[in-house]
Amino acid sequence: MEGATPSLNDLRNLALPTEPNWWPLAPGLSFLLVLLLWLAPCCAVVSYRKYQARAYRRAGLALLADVFTVRELSELLKRVALVGFERETVASLYGKEWAEFLQQSCAGLEMKELQNSGEVSPNLRRQAGRWIKQHKV
Repeated sequence: MEGATPSLNDLRNLALPTEPNWWPLAPGLSFLLVLLLWLAPCCAVVSYRKYQARAYRRAGLALLADVFTVRELSELLKRVALVGFERETVASLYGKEWAEFLQQSCAGLEMKELQNSGEVSPNLRRQAGRWIKQHKV
């Protein structure tokens, strides 16, 4: 009976199939790759343009730390507004009209203290920073 049973020495290693190729890709994957290669630079360009468009806001926020009087604060806000809005709309505003313009261009803002003179209160500085960050052009 020994001749009828195969021995372990006669066994051969199994032949493994070849690994599947990654190229050419399936049509769906090719489409997604082309779409990704097209969208990535487009998103980068749009993000860079938004970053550049907000440069005046960053500059205004940097200058806000050096403002100590209400008059200086109003001048800073007007400089920021002149960059973001049309000159004809902003340049002639002062006093109550100027404070109303600031409140209209940023919802939920209270700029009544802007009509006072003297030093800038912490609340007014916070409101001015909020306006610089969030005003709608």
